Amino acid sequence: MSNEKYYEPRQNANVPAAKQLQPPGGPVYDIEHGETPAMPDDSCGARTDEKPVTNPQRLLLAGAFAIAFFFQLYAFGAESDVGFMARYASFWAAYIVVFHLLCRDKVKKAPMAAPFAVTAVLLCCAAVAQAYIDDQMRWINVVILPCILMFHAQLVANPLPAGRESGYLALFFYGFFVQPFKYIGKFFNAAGSLFRKDGRMVWLGVLIAVPVAGMVLALLSSADAVVSSMLGRLFSDSRLQRLFFRLLVLFVFAVLFYSFLYGAKWGRREAAPTRTIVLWPAIAPRVVLGALIAIYAFFTAIQFVYLFGGRGLPDDLTYAAYAREGFSQLIWVAAINLAVFAACLCRVREDAIMRGMLVALLAATGVILASAFTRLGLYIGAYGLTFKRVQAFWMLGYISMIIALCCVRLFKSKLPLLRASAFILLGWYLVLNGFNAFAITGGLYGLYGL
Repeated sequence: MSNEKYYEPRQNANVPAAKQLQPPGGPVYDIEHGETPAMPDDSCGARTDEKPVTNPQRLLLAGAFAIAFFFQLYAFGAESDVGFMARYASFWAAYIVVFHLLCRDKVKKAPMAAPFAVTAVLLCCAAVAQAYIDDQMRWINVVILPCILMFHAQLVANPLPAGRESGYLALFFYGFFVQPFKYIGKFFNAAGSLFRKDGRMVWLGVLIAVPVAGMVLALLSSADAVVSSMLGRLFSDSRLQRLFFRLLVLFVFAVLFYSFLYGAKWGRREAAPTRTIVLWPAIAPRVVLGALIAIYAFFTAIQFVYLFGGRGLPDDLTYAAYAREGFSQLIWVAAINLAVFAACLCRVREDAIMRGMLVALLAATGVILASAFTRLGLYIGAYGLTFKRVQAFWMLGYISMIIALCCVRLFKSKLPLLRASAFILLGWYLVLNGFNAFAITGGLYGLYGL
């Protein structure tokens, strides 16, 4: 008979048997009498609390590979302008289709995302048309299209409450630099679920064997000249190299898009942190606004005398040079004024004095924009109209609409200024894409006697 003593917990009638006190080291089992601990299902120690892979997650594999297939067509296709933009538009169109099929339930709950999706679809069409029209606009669309789609994805996957839209800027960078890598493991989980356990082990062996075999071949080719020559002839075939890189790009981008789309559909949403807005004392902002308004009063007087009033410039200055030198600086001044307006609106308690000073600031900004419009007209009259100058008119028009929105916001506090500005930018950008640069340039030349 063994002399080993076993711990017997003291029974308590007031505590259920399942919750009786256990010894510090855990429950003790009398193995001699057949008491054995329950073993997990997987004797290899695998995690049993991991959620099983669902059918939509398996279907997402096909969607990710479809997007990656169109991407490799775009990346390795011919370099003609029209074909390049057609493949680029097809690639993003495939992404839009897969995203909306996957996240259709979330899309219905995010009405703000609809304008972004419509704009992206129209830009896919415009991207092909711009290949015939304007090379500069074509490359602008290449950059703008993924940015619009990223904002669209974050609006759907991570909706923020009204007044917190500035948080989408952080989500924008998160979507590009974190989300495509965060759920890479889910891709391999979904791919492994397509096979039995033995099949998974086979694929695991393949994944391990490929880099090991590559390293061994490299060492053998260094050790034996004949092997090196044979491998050199084998991998010198350009078609084989091209096929290898295509398959590599296809696989890598399928993994990245799977991770991104998995995060959009099933990723955990972090609760929006609460924040406390600390209002600034009104004295310092009033001093800043007063100094700016005084400077703009002096500037306005000069503009009404020389630019708007038609009084001649100094002898050594032409109107064309006067316009060219000041246009870009005025755009920057208008941007600074809008930033000051936004800071005062968010951080300073609004009263009658502050509202009056902000109205004066917006009025001064309007004079600055009128000066910029006039200067641009003088410059076009001297040097002609180009599509780049059409873009300058477009920028001035957008800033003018933002100033109008700011005026409305001063008297309508519930106006979502940032959201409205984003929607106007989308629509105004589509207007810019609708221009046929050559037709507009030729049609407006007559206005300036050219």
